[in-house]
Amino acid sequence: MNRLCLFALLALVIAPAVVAELVEFTPDDDFSVVAHGPSVVKFYAGWCPHCQAYAPVFETVAEMLDGTDIAVYSVNCEDNEKLCHKHMVRGYPTTRYYEQNVLPIDYQGARDAQAITSWAQRLAGPEIVESTLEKTGGIDTLTAGHDVFFVVNLDATEVELKMVSHAAAVYKGETLTVGLTEYDFDIFTGKAGLKLVVSRENRLESFDEDLTPEGVLGFFEVKRFQVMPELGRDNFQAMAQAPGRRMLIGCIDPQEPYTVPFKSTLRAIAEQYEHMFVSSWINGVAWAPFVGRYGIDVDEMPALLVLNIENNRFITQKSLSHKDLADVVEAIASGAIEEMLMPDAHPRHGLPQWKVYLMELAMLAGEYPVVTTAILLTTTIGLCFSILRIVCGARANAMATTRSAGQAAEAEKKDE
Repeated sequence: MNRLCLFALLALVIAPAVVAELVEFTPDDDFSVVAHGPSVVKFYAGWCPHCQAYAPVFETVAEMLDGTDIAVYSVNCEDNEKLCHKHMVRGYPTTRYYEQNVLPIDYQGARDAQAITSWAQRLAGPEIVESTLEKTGGIDTLTAGHDVFFVVNLDATEVELKMVSHAAAVYKGETLTVGLTEYDFDIFTGKAGLKLVVSRENRLESFDEDLTPEGVLGFFEVKRFQVMPELGRDNFQAMAQAPGRRMLIGCIDPQEPYTVPFKSTLRAIAEQYEHMFVSSWINGVAWAPFVGRYGIDVDEMPALLVLNIENNRFITQKSLSHKDLADVVEAIASGAIEEMLMPDAHPRHGLPQWKVYLMELAMLAGEYPVVTTAILLTTTIGLCFSILRIVCGARANAMATTRSAGQAAEAEKKDE
């Protein structure tokens, strides 16, 4: 019998049968039950109008998942403030997928019941999908539409498949996908042991680490991102949480002529230092408020920004040439360039909620400057009108009080 079928049958046997009715979580409940999943959780606040509109949609999601092994929960963050803070809930409503030994996954799509249900069912499905691959089609046929695609050969042993399945489960929900195929790539010629490759940006890389669960997991951890993608709101959190690696960010103005040689050189260096850094590039003009908080101005680009999220430290190197990059990155990697303590508005970790809002506002301004300006302008005008009403009201009350006092004094004189 096909090994993939064996894994599927085993999963069906050990998976808990949970009826997907909507359960409201209370402070007395044990959230570890939810986190072990598979669970879809809605975090909300009662005062939030978006949450109120979303409530019937999420109820429909629970109905559509009824009879599956996916549990559905709602968490009121007004009643469970510490829990929501611990799980880094930054906006309402937030819909999140939980499963044991899998990183939590936030839903980023439209608030549509069918879309959310399909998303949850895909995440709860098998980590490895069987794929057919014709020799004439090659790797392009199998990996079409995927930024990162892992492929394991069908002749892998059950122990090897378990290692791969576990690693794939940890990073469920990201752009990577794992396929199982009988196709023997040229890169496997003469290779003994686990035949595992990753396709990134139409390039194949073979697994050559120690054949241990840690080795396979480490291969997935390092190779799960593109070599140097553009950094944005959709991938910032995942890259920032890459364990044991700092973020290496090239800050550029894409319209400037230095962009092509700078990005090309930085990409080659990123591959060389892949085990130390998770690399990316950012549009420093669109994200000027964000990079500006680390002392980088637009006229000082191209620049490098290194974020050590775990230790709240950073490094900036400004006004660089692509010819400087190799020496600068080597100095950063060796510790020759000292890290500095992050400014107050560093990315979220350990920040009070009001600072988190400021950080989000700065990132929003970088990505949607016109909308953000309009919002700020409208808010400022509204605030000014409110202050004016308060001042005018206070003056009117004071004048009324003075007038009443004067009238009372005149009345007393007449009485005398």
